[in-house]
Amino acid sequence: MPFVSPVSPLELVNPGIQKSGFIPRDYTANPYGSFFGEFPMQEIPKNEWSPRIKEMVEQKRLPSDLAEQAALLPLHQGGTNSCWQFTVTYANMQMRMMIGQPIVILSPTSVVCKIKNFRDQGGWSTEGIRYGAKHGIVPASLWPINDFSRKWDTPEAWKEAEKYILADWFELKPRTFSQVMTCLLCGIPVSAGYNYMGHAVTLIDPVDLGGNEYTVRYRDNYGTGRGKNGYLVPSSSRANPDDACAPAVPLPSAA
Repeated sequence: MPFVSPVSPLELVNPGIQKSGFIPRDYTANPYGSFFGEFPMQEIPKNEWSPRIKEMVEQKRLPSDLAEQAALLPLHQGGTNSCWQFTVTYANMQMRMMIGQPIVILSPTSVVCKIKNFRDQGGWSTEGIRYGAKHGIVPASLWPINDFSRKWDTPEAWKEAEKYILADWFELKPRTFSQVMTCLLCGIPVSAGYNYMGHAVTLIDPVDLGGNEYTVRYRDNYGTGRGKNGYLVPSSSRANPDDACAPAVPLPSAA
C-alpha cells in the first residue's frame, strides 16, 4: 500500500474567500527576490517527498508534532486585518521553537501599528519582515495581541523587541510548490499569502495524499477554534501560495 499522511477530518478544509487582510503582491513593482533574495536551497526531488514524509510521520517529528509537544499555541487575529503579520510572527515563533529557543508569545500588532500608523489595515508579509528585521517584535506581555493603542509603544517595549529580531529570511518563487515542499521537508515554516481567499497563513507540514499528490498542513491565525488545534489541510489544488517567504535562522538572542 502506498503511504498516505494521516489527516484528521477536523483539518480538512475547502477555503473560500476569507478577506482577512492579505493584499496580493504586485510582482511588477516588487519583483521576486527583490527584498530578501531568491530561494537559496537545492530543491528536493519529488520522488523523495513521500519517503521523507513517511519517515517524519513515523518518527513523530513533523513540525506540528514538535509544536504540540512544546505546547506552542497558534496566534489569534480576531476580527483584525492583520493576517499578513500574524503569519510572519508565528513563523518566527515556530522557527525559534524548532531550533530549541524558549517559547515566547510575540505581538504581531506591535509591528502592524508601527507600519500602518496604529490603523488596522491589510498588507503583505514582506512589509512586516522588513520592519521586524530592523526592530524586532514586542512580546505579548508588553503589547497585547490585537491591541492598537499607542500606550504600548514605549522605549522599554522596543528594547525588549530587539531580542526577537527577524533575521535571514528568503523568498520563494511565486507558485512554485517544489520550493514550498523543500522548506517543509526541512522543518522550515513558510509565511504564505493566497490571493483567492485574501488571507495569509503559516505552512507547517508537508502532507502526502497518495497517488503522487501532495498538499500542506497550515496553522491558521484564529487560535485553536478552527481545525484540529488550529491546523487545516486544503486540497492539493488550493495549497500553492501566490506569495511566500521563509525564515532561515532567527537570532537566538532572547536571553
